[in-house]
Amino acid sequence: MKALGESLRKYLRGTFEPYFIVSEEGSPNNILQLPITESMISDMCLRGSFNPSKILIYISKELSTTNISLCLQAEPYPFSTDSTLPISGFPRELVSEDNKIQGI
Repeated sequence: MKALGESLRKYLRGTFEPYFIVSEEGSPNNILQLPITESMISDMCLRGSFNPSKILIYISKELSTTNISLCLQAEPYPFSTDSTLPISGFPRELVSEDNKIQGI
């Protein structure tokens, strides 16, 4: 966790902070941006802990697919029109998976 914090610290530039984007596929208005603040990164570097606040993810349908990406820079990557990086294991159907865990 400390090494990850050191890596993330390199992406703090000016007012830019790395962030996660949580989105529902097919719903461009349902996007949540979650910053990884400088203080969160400092906790990662110094204490080896990452404790973001709990979030609620709203989706329009039970079988909707949720995507989570990481943004480490404001500008797109070379040979891409996107500045986000996919998170392994996504997209996923979060509600149907949660129902299976709870036995519903």
